[in-house]
Parts: sequence; structure tokens; C-alpha cells
Amino acid sequence: MNNNCRNNVIEPQKILKITNNLRFLGLKFNMSGTKFISKCIQIIILSGSDIYFLEDVINEIIKIYPRYNSMQIRMAMKYALENRDDKKSKQNFEKIFGYQYSEEIFVTKTFIDEFIYTIV
Repeated sequence: MNNNCRNNVIEPQKILKITNNLRFLGLKFNMSGTKFISKCIQIIILSGSDIYFLEDVINEIIKIYPRYNSMQIRMAMKYALENRDDKKSKQNFEKIFGYQYSEEIFVTKTFIDEFIYTIV
């Protein structure tokens, strides 16, 4: 992971698009896991790389939020994806991803991969 990505700034429009799309997919921003997912997406976009290791991205998040460890972040992201608003998810899925609803997408690594392709 590029160590300089924390020093770069992502455009406010892109952050707004990430936030809105996560909300449209039923994720709740009062959950820390949703915020971690958003931060993962931002870090990956800033890195400029198509290939990444989720553990490296999580380590970057730990540098920003040192009171959390890798397991806590992973569990929070998993919890946020599992406890999303299903109705919103199904309603807006095709608008965001461009293909028919699939429950299989809502696994952390898969979700982040697919979501990044919609943003970039």
C-alpha cells in the first residue's frame, strides 16, 4: 500500500458520491463499520492501484484510528454489511452496480471491489 495515500486528499465530490451510494445500498452511517468501509474505499482510490490487499488497507485505517485492531475493523465492516436496510439495498442495487441484485456481493472484500469499480 502506498504510504503517501494518507497525505493525499480525495475530492469532496467523490466522498459525497461514496457516502450517498453506501446510503442508497442501505448501509447506516451511524455504524462504525460503514465508516470503515468508506475509509477503505477512499484509501484504495487514493492509492491508484487496481490490486490491493485488504489487510494493508486495514493497517492504514489502524494508523488513522489506533484504538482499533484489525479484527475489530473486519468485524465492524461485516456487521454493517449484514445489518443494512435490505429494502433499500434491493431497491437501489441495480442503479448503483448496473446489474441484478445479488446477496453474494455483501461480503466485505467483494463489496469493496465491486463498489470501487462503480466509483472509479
